[in-house]
Amino acid sequence: MPSNYPEAIDQFTTKTDGVSVVAAADINNLQDAVVAIQTTLGPNPPPPPPPPLSDSIFHVTWKDDFVGARRPNWVLTGQGTCTQNAERGGSATLTTGNTTDDTAFLRFGGLGFAETSRSPEVQVFARLEDTTQVYAVLAGLYRDADNLLEVYYDAESTASNFRYRCRSGGVETTIDSNLPADTNDHNFWIRVEADGESVRFSIDGPHTEAAIDSNIPSGLLEPNLGLKTKEDAAKAMTVDVFSFMSRR
Repeated sequence: MPSNYPEAIDQFTTKTDGVSVVAAADINNLQDAVVAIQTTLGPNPPPPPPPPLSDSIFHVTWKDDFVGARRPNWVLTGQGTCTQNAERGGSATLTTGNTTDDTAFLRFGGLGFAETSRSPEVQVFARLEDTTQVYAVLAGLYRDADNLLEVYYDAESTASNFRYRCRSGGVETTIDSNLPADTNDHNFWIRVEADGESVRFSIDGPHTEAAIDSNIPSGLLEPNLGLKTKEDAAKAMTVDVFSFMSRR
């Protein structure tokens, strides 16, 4: 009997040893089914296509260990420099110019990268080289001066501590980390949660963790870190790792 495949699936009965009588038609029907499958696939059938990217990739990650040279996504802005170092397998030192308000920032040149609704997470291992008369973003996501998330330090306005900040439309909410700014290495961490409704911050672990639930910017943000001098003297910070992850 000709096979029903590929229009329909063939039906066969299960045979039992010593009970079923197997006729030539049983074998012929199986042969017809095999030939129908081979005819449908053709000789040397290509492998099945991979699943769509949207079905197989759930997170987007980006990382720079500053080994040899910074990754090309970064754009250096301001009057300062970015120097590659050999310590700890690689790091980079950002240094401002030596005139008041000179800056040295690494961003992506205005290219949107992360939506807060996708729960981005940033971790940065870095240190300030000087805590006097300096403003520094140790870890951040940034669209413009009015829309950002930051772990920051401002010698002029935040006493002696690192602080956390969310700013949307120029209106901001800040929290004191209660961790004094110093020139030691620290792990600075930002994670957006609840589809962009809350942002958690910490420095060196959960003992400094705090959450901000207001003035969280929407839309696309880009990685941000750097500093500004508040006097006629160059200021510097060294970055060893910048790590980013977000839902796709």
